[in-house]
Amino acid sequence: MANQVKSFNGVAIGNIKNINGLTDANIKNINGQEFTGTIPPDGFTVTNYQFDSNRVWGSDLAWDPDTDTLCVLYGDDGNGDYPTYRLGKLNATTGDVTITWQNAVALSSAGAGYHTKPVYDTGNNRMGLVFLESGADGTNRYRIAFGHITNSGSTPSMSVGSHVTIHATSSGTYNQADGSDIAIYWPDMGAVVTALEYGDDDNDANFVKAFKYNSSDGGVKEPDQDGLMFADTNQERYALTYDSTINRVVIISWQPDANNVNKIYGNILDYDTSSTHDLDLELEITKPGTHLFNATHGSNAGSSNGTWAQYNPVANIHHVLINENAIGDDVIRNVKISGSDGSFTMDPHTTYQLVIPDDMDTYTTLWWNNARSKLCIAGTSTSQSSGDTIKALGYTFTEDTGTEANSTFTANGTAQSLVVSDHNLYYGRYLKFGEDTGSDMHTGNLAAILSFYGGSRDNEGVIVGFDPGG
Repeated sequence: MANQVKSFNGVAIGNIKNINGLTDANIKNINGQEFTGTIPPDGFTVTNYQFDSNRVWGSDLAWDPDTDTLCVLYGDDGNGDYPTYRLGKLNATTGDVTITWQNAVALSSAGAGYHTKPVYDTGNNRMGLVFLESGADGTNRYRIAFGHITNSGSTPSMSVGSHVTIHATSSGTYNQADGSDIAIYWPDMGAVVTALEYGDDDNDANFVKAFKYNSSDGGVKEPDQDGLMFADTNQERYALTYDSTINRVVIISWQPDANNVNKIYGNILDYDTSSTHDLDLELEITKPGTHLFNATHGSNAGSSNGTWAQYNPVANIHHVLINENAIGDDVIRNVKISGSDGSFTMDPHTTYQLVIPDDMDTYTTLWWNNARSKLCIAGTSTSQSSGDTIKALGYTFTEDTGTEANSTFTANGTAQSLVVSDHNLYYGRYLKFGEDTGSDMHTGNLAAILSFYGGSRDNEGVIVGFDPGG
């Protein structure tokens, strides 16, 4: 039905952000009249936005809905580049967000944390912590641990169990899996799935490996196998999504073929429920998977882009950000998966796409906003270390199952500039926090980690807010 409420206390509904502290998404009617509201996109204020005043590396974050706590994981340049976490309590009762930060805690002093990924284990109420220790004992090794967050008022703390090595290389650079998703939580399996390279350069193969929280000792239950290969040639860019319709983890990856043609592939993970340790992974499709598009990975910014594939549970579509070979633009293409165990079909939809606006087609990242049912993008217009602010915008996707070409992406308003104090110059990597927490979080917001360069600051870690509207 259309909106029946046109205004409230003389204010047009399009200008209403909340009523009595409730945002539009939580208001169904007023005095029996339907209220669906139209909320414009907004870059809202985050107070105490800085989580580290030093340069930060490989930053990412996750949300613990059981304690309403934000966990930021990064390499701290001010302390040996060590993998470090910091917890934040959020208060969003006024519509904007105030963060109360706890002390930063180094997970390790063995090596540098140039790449990190926290994911929340909803089954065990634990924070899975995946991080790099570059240079540790002459190796580059990725590690995993599980942390338990407890909350006393506004002062959360986290106890972290023993660390387990996922994979280590004898030498080489720290850019294994740089610009890729390295971990995702798989609710159906109850495990954290990690994705990495076996070697230390572009010519080494890629694998996935699953780990579970070990409730007996608070540590990590690990598999007997070394890892499952999903690609065996030179590629380092992959994205992980969880498809809640088929209860599977999906791998989107890039690699050139034998003729050096850039291609995007898709594959589906399954697991062996009969295995003794229930951590054996299987590929539904022979590696490297289904050929989806001729394109390169993610954004034209290369290794600095964030997440480049997201699952849309409303349309049952995987949105994939690629640099499309034929037109040379960054575009969002779409993949639909159908079928059942052992007979899945990956359908690359090719007759409709979203071309990323020029002012957002560098350092581009995607996220799906559950609260607003929107696909959101953010990016800037330059790959240089100075120049433009970051912009963000939300899109509604409407699928026409009868005539595929009639499917559409509709922008909600105009792109919003995300600027914090004197941080209006951008360089580095930023990622998303877009889950609908059902807590005191500002409904529909994004809290993004950004690494800024310019002004009086040097790539420090900050949080900014963005609501795509509805």
